[in-house]
Amino acid sequence: MIKNYRKIFIVSLLCLIPLIYSIPIYQSIPSLIPTHWDFNGNIDGYTSKKAFVFIAPIASFLLNIIVSTFMYLDPRNIDNKAKLKDIYIVIIPVLLNILYLVSLLVSFNYDVNISMIVKIILGLLFIILGNYTLGIKTPWTLNDDEIWNKTNKLGGKILFIIGFILIFSIAMKNNKGFLILFMSSLSLLFIPVIYSYILYVKKNK
Repeated sequence: MIKNYRKIFIVSLLCLIPLIYSIPIYQSIPSLIPTHWDFNGNIDGYTSKKAFVFIAPIASFLLNIIVSTFMYLDPRNIDNKAKLKDIYIVIIPVLLNILYLVSLLVSFNYDVNISMIVKIILGLLFIILGNYTLGIKTPWTLNDDEIWNKTNKLGGKILFIIGFILIFSIAMKNNKGFLILFMSSLSLLFIPVIYSYILYVKKNK
């Protein structure tokens, strides 16, 4: 476990990279930084310069350590594939770094298609994670290893498909793309849950 703690700490240091390039240009950074966009790519949320430059990276660093630690302490290993945990603790800091840099570029009036970037990043994230199981916990998966494995394999496949839908939605009209993504997300939430119950009922007839 000590090895995992060391790994978590080193990887979490990636969250502090923005401090390296944002502090030297602090004076030239606008007072408000765009940090949230709607599905159409329109800015609908800002963060103060001080919070963006200092608090956000440090908070991300601490949060990644906490979340990653709890994930490794989970007594039920996700489909016995620890590799998923290793991928997860790296992907999140990398994703945060990309979004941080995009927000900074937009604040300097660079023309960045944030909607396309976010869809591609999340799409690739789902595709990568879809190759592994998710850790879907229901009363029926937690009490049966066979149901756990089958349910999480289904959830992984659905997540894999959603990743492609996200990327494909770039070429679609925004409202239509949003509707498809929304329905796909709902299927990820409900289909594996229902499936786990069906497996439980069949097994306990």
